[in-house]
Amino acid sequence: MPVMDGAEATRRIIENNPKANIYLFTAYAGTETESEALKAGAKGTIGKGADWN
Repeated sequence: MPVMDGAEATRRIIENNPKANIYLFTAYAGTETESEALKAGAKGTIGKGADWN
């Protein structure tokens, strides 16, 4: 995301609405990116495929 990453977006949403249900839709499942968003309050991850070539 150009303005902020998913973890920061999750933190801001949870600050405004602690009951929000946030799920990541990411190609970065199993990485630090996912871990940080989960620590920020995301409920889970939906993995998407990516062609890294």
